Amino acid sequence: MVAQVHIHDLFSRAVQAQVCRSLIAIYQWILYLGPSLAEQLIFIHKAEGEAVLAAKFPELAPIVNHVVAFVERHQQQQEKIKLAKAAEKAKAKAAKHGKPAPRGRKKRRRIGDTSAMPNDSAAASAQNLDAGPSSSGDPEPSLVIPEPEEESVDWSRMPGNLFGLLPANKTNIKLEPLGPTVKVKDREAVYTIATKYLCKIWEEHLILKSMLKVDKYLNPDERTPLTRDFKECVRDRCITRGAILQCIADAFGDGIFASHGMKSFLLRPSRMFTSDIVRDEHCARAIEKNELDTLKNLDAWLLGYVVEDPDLEVQCTRLGELVHRGLLSLKLGQSLTDEDYENPHQMSTSSRTLSKISNATGKGKQKRRMAVVDIRPTISTLLRNGPSFGIAAIIIREALSKRRGKDFTAATKIYRRMLEGQHPTTGTQGKRDPD
Repeated sequence: MVAQVHIHDLFSRAVQAQVCRSLIAIYQWILYLGPSLAEQLIFIHKAEGEAVLAAKFPELAPIVNHVVAFVERHQQQQEKIKLAKAAEKAKAKAAKHGKPAPRGRKKRRRIGDTSAMPNDSAAASAQNLDAGPSSSGDPEPSLVIPEPEEESVDWSRMPGNLFGLLPANKTNIKLEPLGPTVKVKDREAVYTIATKYLCKIWEEHLILKSMLKVDKYLNPDERTPLTRDFKECVRDRCITRGAILQCIADAFGDGIFASHGMKSFLLRPSRMFTSDIVRDEHCARAIEKNELDTLKNLDAWLLGYVVEDPDLEVQCTRLGELVHRGLLSLKLGQSLTDEDYENPHQMSTSSRTLSKISNATGKGKQKRRMAVVDIRPTISTLLRNGPSFGIAAIIIREALSKRRGKDFTAATKIYRRMLEGQHPTTGTQGKRDPD
């Protein structure tokens, strides 16, 4: 029972530490990486066109083209509304100066009022319209107002898999329409709005949907707001938690994330600030507006603890290593020593470890597998016996000898035959490989 409690404590610390690292990554994506990538993609679409964008970013080009077309459609609708309002305004102005008479009564004109009298050209046009076809027999051309063409593509809907960015989904995604306050005046405004809307799609469908469960895990008692979208509240908490966690990691290292003391902070991160930004919404807006000024007091406060007790950073690092070592010990089924943990390659290839992770078939020769551990990519781990250039030297020597026309010797006959694609002992070549 005691062992089960310790295992549960170890796993809870490890999960909490990984959640904290994920929150930092999400905060950096929302504030920096996502907008930077969107700006780069939109700039290529604007400056070089869709073909170049598809060649450089084939996985992301479809969603960028769709978002740009969606904003262009909104611009066209705004222009139609603007023209309709202008026509309505002109019609109202004309009716104000000369209102048409009620139906069934003859229009009366006051004495001296010449504004309502039609001019000669207008009267002639009216007579021609009343007269019908001309005397020559040719019909008079009539004014035809073209009907608006129906679009073959519904830009307000997007594939459920976001063009391959999500698992296959049959249900299309309904894009949130741009409000009437979003004015798209020119081509530059199209790309500016498309950049922001692209980031919004990424956040909503790639990040926030998954973070809803994480937010519920961190704060199970969080109530659903009545006046705001719950995803916006989760986004604000992701920004607030990630920014503060980044400050804590800069001061003490990310090993502190395995401490149980982080639970109260993750529950309500904005409580660390003053009363004017005590809400997550206010804290997130302040960080987005000016991150340095918002977090400078927190950085100074954390730095004071480091100066007062320099061993804090070492202790936090040690805590993270202990949790990591505990997980590896559970995975390998044995307790790891300091030497094993510092040299994982030696630990993974030792007979003691291989006996634990080998296939226990009980019959025949057991197949030994390499343990999956975190091995640092150093020269000693990548090249355990040192770099071997013998084979490469033989290949280069024979290739140069053949190019110079030098005959092979008895000692190098095998290598020359292999270089020419022949059998190494018989020298025959039954089938030529064009590759």
